[in-house]
Amino acid sequence: MVIDKYNTVQTSYAAMRRFWQCCQQRWQYWLKRLSIAVIILWLLLSAWIFTTLHINIHLTINDGSTIARRFHSMTHPFATLTADGVDLGQLADTAALRYGIDPQLFRALITQESAWNPDALSSRGAGGLTQLMPMTAKQECNLSFAERFEPEKNLNCGAYYLSKQLKRFGNVQLALCAYNAGPTKVNELGRCPQFRETRDYVSRIMTNWNATLAEGEG
Repeated sequence: MVIDKYNTVQTSYAAMRRFWQCCQQRWQYWLKRLSIAVIILWLLLSAWIFTTLHINIHLTINDGSTIARRFHSMTHPFATLTADGVDLGQLADTAALRYGIDPQLFRALITQESAWNPDALSSRGAGGLTQLMPMTAKQECNLSFAERFEPEKNLNCGAYYLSKQLKRFGNVQLALCAYNAGPTKVNELGRCPQFRETRDYVSRIMTNWNATLAEGEG
């Protein structure tokens, strides 16, 4: 009887040990799978963060050369700037006069839009000196994605599009609102949308433009 009880205990112990080993094996199996999944998720998250930072820091208007332009444009908001030997100020004035826009108003818009950076590309996809969206550039001026970054073509398209809004709304502030927030929104509301970005955008351009008008009168 004692031997039978001993054998029973041994058998139970062996069974429990096998069960525990089986659990350990399964746990190790799933732990490895979980570790691989965590690593993959971490890599994907890292890639997403890197891409987001790259877009927001590199592709928006924050590179070193543009920061310099921003500073220069704040201290000399309507100074003629050049890129690759091209007189951007003269090109802007020519485009503005071609479409019946006050050149100083157009310069103020460019200063606000891109700080005179021909290569500026926003996180939303607007590009070039006058920050044209791909669809707008294509529909209004038949410009390709790359052509938006050619200064003369960009300036002519931006001037044309602004003149179109001025003719449509008959008011500079509403035209600027339409340029920034879209003419459909302005037309639906009959006024400038209450977007802080749009209000600040219009305010800065009007302030700079009025400053040059005052200087001209002085």
